[in-house]
Amino acid sequence: MNLTDSEIKTAIRQYEKRKSYFNERYKTYKDTPEFKEGNCRRATNWYKNGGSEIKKGYYLKNQERARLVSHLRYYKNKGMMSQYKEKFPDRYQRIMEINPNLLPKDPSPSSQQL
Repeated sequence: MNLTDSEIKTAIRQYEKRKSYFNERYKTYKDTPEFKEGNCRRATNWYKNGGSEIKKGYYLKNQERARLVSHLRYYKNKGMMSQYKEKFPDRYQRIMEINPNLLPKDPSPSSQQL
């Protein structure tokens, strides 16, 4: 599917117009009593039907992954991936099992950030 420049510009313009329309509509609608009442009702139902317990279960299930990713991101942003691999080989291996895309492509010292 090849689009010309004018078609791309038209699509972008339409997207921006639509987005601004819905933003303005929401800004005026959110202050109405009907919206506030409905929002309150939805929130109450969510808590009554165990929505918070579902989210808590999801958090507990992914807690280990979140900690690993956070720890990896710290070393990655500091440019200390070689130290991370030396200090925490078990964590590095676990991240490789979970999602190897989180690791930098070339962890050599020349590509590290300063």
